[in-house]
Amino acid sequence: MTTLGMAIYDPRRLDDETFLAGFVARGDFVAFLLDKLRDMPELAEHHIIVGPRGMGKTSLLRRLAIGISSEPALRQRFIPLTFREEQYNVRSLDAFWRNCAESLAEWCESEAKADVAAEIDRSLLTPQWRDSNSAMEAFLALSKRLGGRPVLFVDNLDLILDALSAEQNWELRRILQAPGGPVLFGAATQLLRQSGERDAAFYEFFHPHMLDPLSEAELLQCMNRLAQARGEAGKAVSEILAREPERIRTLHTLTGGNPRVLTLVYQLLERSESDTVFSDLEVLLDQLTPFYKARVEEYQTDLQRAVIDAIALHWHPITSHDLSLATAVDVTTISPQLNRLKRDGLVEEVETSGARAGYQLVERFFNIWYLMRHGTRRTRQKIYWLTAFLSSFCAAAELAKMKSQAMSEGRANWHPLYLEALEAVGEGRMAELAPLRAALGELPPVGRELLDAAVEISSDNFGAAMLHLQEALAGDQDQLRSTFFEDLLRLLRIAEARGYGEKLIGWFVESGQAERQAPLYAAFVGYVRGQQFLLDFSPEIRKPAEPILRWLSSRRNSQPVQNPPKPKRRRGRPPRKHSTA
Repeated sequence: MTTLGMAIYDPRRLDDETFLAGFVARGDFVAFLLDKLRDMPELAEHHIIVGPRGMGKTSLLRRLAIGISSEPALRQRFIPLTFREEQYNVRSLDAFWRNCAESLAEWCESEAKADVAAEIDRSLLTPQWRDSNSAMEAFLALSKRLGGRPVLFVDNLDLILDALSAEQNWELRRILQAPGGPVLFGAATQLLRQSGERDAAFYEFFHPHMLDPLSEAELLQCMNRLAQARGEAGKAVSEILAREPERIRTLHTLTGGNPRVLTLVYQLLERSESDTVFSDLEVLLDQLTPFYKARVEEYQTDLQRAVIDAIALHWHPITSHDLSLATAVDVTTISPQLNRLKRDGLVEEVETSGARAGYQLVERFFNIWYLMRHGTRRTRQKIYWLTAFLSSFCAAAELAKMKSQAMSEGRANWHPLYLEALEAVGEGRMAELAPLRAALGELPPVGRELLDAAVEISSDNFGAAMLHLQEALAGDQDQLRSTFFEDLLRLLRIAEARGYGEKLIGWFVESGQAERQAPLYAAFVGYVRGQQFLLDFSPEIRKPAEPILRWLSSRRNSQPVQNPPKPKRRRGRPPRKHSTA
């Protein structure tokens, strides 16, 4: 347990009161599943929660168990049984039923039934618990005697089912389908392999629920709830949320909305361990190093680690063909490794702009950690550049405000004339430019360079235009993104309209600005080549690129376009998603 009363890896360490105080996300999902329990028929419905590590699956299972214990109507009908996160001892069904009996004994102790708990402990030493049928019958008899229907909250359910034989899987299914039999709520990092195999025991058996990352709005809501629950200790976080929301938004983009990482974010903010988004990032990376290092070391062979290394260092979705080139390993050898990594929930298969699927790490902050700890100096610099971009660029909401707000004192008076000058250049009304320039007077350097670049590009002086654009992009970044960002986008739109789209994309790459201004570059690629090309960029770059692309495209079409496409897993996903705070 942490000093703040929040668990990072094992919520079982917290007492119920402390756990509930820190459980601030996915409340609607908990209510939904508890409703399912209230309406549970004799023939039970069984559910599985699917999500990457750190998405809160273990916490959700515990929250549901507490929900049963704390509601009299549910408490009268059900016995909530929880288990350790990994039941490595389960290699046969009798071991599973023994674990159920152990959990039942723990429940008895919590319910002041110490005599029954002791009786179960003694019983577990007898031969009947070494046979799957007699062990199952003994467990069900104990549950009936205690007057409740057992609800099994089983983490890493996939590992248990994979460890059992096909015959034992069918036997378990038979018990779960019996009228009045146990109810099972499972969790796994991936959809069960059996769920897609027609001949398997658990084909389409469980009701699946995919846990999506927390959205930016959900993160801010959860942070505020935690800060309020913490009272005096949470005031510092409340002040940061009110004063520096862009700091939280930046961390959300970099962490991918992972609840475990965001718990660490809250802790470092409350402890005042850092005061900038850069130092926030460094502290998080340091705290998660043992966890992420252990994840890599789970894979023992050089080939497995080489595949992980290539995917992580590429950062963007990578095809199996490119992965083969990066590792110098044949595609036919790469494919089984990818299948293993997908089953483990480490890697996911996503769409790209082309016909081939791409592969990326599921947990996005794991990828950031890998780049910072195992990448080259240039690779690490990319992360710092992206962090700087995100921290000074307030994404979609702020971008929408730029049109109507003057972000600096000097801009308010001359902005209409500056905008008129840019529009005159873009429409080829060069004769109107001179008087407008005279009326504008002395411009800030960034604004002057952007206007000069627009003049040169409209005169088809591409080289001269790029010199001015380079100066603008090398100037004051806060001024560029808060004051002149729309004007920069107008310049890009003018260049594309003049037929310089692909040439400008090439210039971004050659000049290094594709890395320094990665979201801007990605948006322009999508603008020139099509929205689907955003799928070729990492989620951390794609997220801030989307509102930029919407701005560019809406001006081209005179009305807003739909959001750019989201990457899709190539395999089917469950019909229900739950990320509501």
